[in-house]
Amino acid sequence: MESCSVDTSRGMAGPALQLRPATRADVAFIVDAIAAASRHGHFGCDVDRADVMRGLGFQVDTVVADGRMPMPGARDGVGGQAIVIDVDEAHTGFAILIEHVPGSWHDRVELFAMVVDERFRGRGLGRELVRFVATWAQSRVVAARCAPVSTGMRRVLEACGFVAATADGDGVVTLELHRPAA
Repeated sequence: MESCSVDTSRGMAGPALQLRPATRADVAFIVDAIAAASRHGHFGCDVDRADVMRGLGFQVDTVVADGRMPMPGARDGVGGQAIVIDVDEAHTGFAILIEHVPGSWHDRVELFAMVVDERFRGRGLGRELVRFVATWAQSRVVAARCAPVSTGMRRVLEACGFVAATADGDGVVTLELHRPAA
């Protein structure tokens, strides 16, 4: 995995948009954004439990600092990268990509978590973030799971070319973006 940073303002008037690797200074923002989205049913995190919040903080800090995601079982230690999107130097969202299994970065990655601050939604930032991370990852397949309440996220993914692949009994849908074989 290579690090990334891009300024997408393209010299245009208006807000400066920057996509960049997350740093440890961004960990609290990412954890707080996941906690807020979890309270609305977008993630399966019981953020009212202190141990869950500690674990979430550990996961985010580890992926940011070490490029590895602590996970249960065979997925423990998968490679990962957190990307932050800033508008005029203000945090507006993030995405975390992780390998499906250790060593699968070029074959299959998962858009593990993504949030765009609700104050900035409807401006195309989610699509910009999804397109950026999907292109940057250079993986054959990019997958993302959407909770039933995440209709906006599902629309963003579908607008970026993702198609529904599977659904589980709880209504969580996995969408996938497939790249042509090189």
